[in-house]
Amino acid sequence: NLWQVLYQSEERFIDTASRGSVTFGELFEQPDIFRGQLVTIEGIARRAEYVKAARNNRAQIEGYYRMILRLRGGPNRPVFLYTLEVPEYFPLGDSIEASIEATAFFYKNWLYEANGLSWIAPVLLSKNIRWQPSIKKETPITLTTGVVLIVGLAMVSVAVAWWLIRQSSRVVKNPQKIRLAYRSPVSYTHLTQPT
Repeated sequence: NLWQVLYQSEERFIDTASRGSVTFGELFEQPDIFRGQLVTIEGIARRAEYVKAARNNRAQIEGYYRMILRLRGGPNRPVFLYTLEVPEYFPLGDSIEASIEATAFFYKNWLYEANGLSWIAPVLLSKNIRWQPSIKKETPITLTTGVVLIVGLAMVSVAVAWWLIRQSSRVVKNPQKIRLAYRSPVSYTHLTQPT
């Protein structure tokens, strides 16, 4: 059972046993040559989900991740990759775009239906995938964004200036409030004069 072999093997031994990188065309056109062989694939994962395995399965696995990917340099046709593990923070969902690499057993070409037609796609089984989170590129400030920022800052500056002018005019209009707040001593007679 290929799942048992993957589950019980260390990744370093799996990777070194690979026959090397293969293309969609090789898997699609020469399935008998690659069936049951470890191969290396690279592509873009478009969909990934966790699936619980059937109870009491022979491989004794709890579940696996089902991925649909497009192999690098190949046609816009899906490849189905089933893997026991994914790296931490790997995105799951129906619409992802994650560049991955995997060493996997080529299992078979699978007949599936899409848009009312029958298609054939390679199916592979792996222990894990190699993935690096993409670094988010900083979006440059466009002319529109720059103008909006400048106008916004100008409006904030005008509002602050208006508020300060308004506050200072209140002080001048009500000098009694200031005098009441700062009273001077009534008499200086109790202070002694130096002689």
